[in-house]
Amino acid sequence: MIKVNYFLRRPVYPIICNINNNLIAAKNKNDFERRIAKYELEKNNYDIIDRTGEGWCLHTNHLLISPLSFKKSWEKKEIINLYNNRINTYSEKFLSNKRYYKIFDDLYELIIQAEKTKRKNKKNE
Repeated sequence: MIKVNYFLRRPVYPIICNINNNLIAAKNKNDFERRIAKYELEKNNYDIIDRTGEGWCLHTNHLLISPLSFKKSWEKKEIINLYNNRINTYSEKFLSNKRYYKIFDDLYELIIQAEKTKRKNKKNE
């Protein structure tokens, strides 16, 4: 099993991570380790977004989650675009009325639901 460490501090969970154009949602460190173990991790850096919108980075050469990232903060529209480019469409209507946390929580749930559907379809094949 993959074990991930933190550099300086921890992100605020849940988090969303973009690995090889797949979005992974995790509610805690153990959940994240379990989910990334399913992927072939290249010696690369992958973007992570925490619940506050702060940008993080997964450094695979050290298996380290660090706040030292090129993208320090994610706006509502940016996280929606990340989701819409990979999975499905999330409505961009009324963004000014929604708090970042609400949008993040919605996307987190949609990613988890998509993964459950994917697993269910694999079992039925």
